[in-house]
Amino acid sequence: GYTAWDPSSPPWLLVHPNSATLVIPTAFVSWTGEALDKKTPLLRSMEALSAQAVRVLRLFGSSASRVTATCGPEQEYFLIDANFYFARPDLINAGRTLFGARPPKGQEMEDQY
Repeated sequence: GYTAWDPSSPPWLLVHPNSATLVIPTAFVSWTGEALDKKTPLLRSMEALSAQAVRVLRLFGSSASRVTATCGPEQEYFLIDANFYFARPDLINAGRTLFGARPPKGQEMEDQY
């Protein structure tokens, strides 16, 4: 198999009480190209997504050569009183909000941080 440094992820220091280890993100593949880790399929899907997004952007006249998809653990969580929970059938049945209040006027597209 092969070990390849993943330059899309930054290296970091794993600090111990008496030492530190430089951790370099890597991808592992077999000699036939089969993924031997969980990072390789992610890198391949990011590349495929970029290629297809660039094709769509070309339809709109963009000259972009790459699209970088980002995802992360950002998620909003709200703690509510149990009485409010039991008054909401969507929360009870689906475990999440299915309907809610309309955004304030003028802030319809201001839901990003």
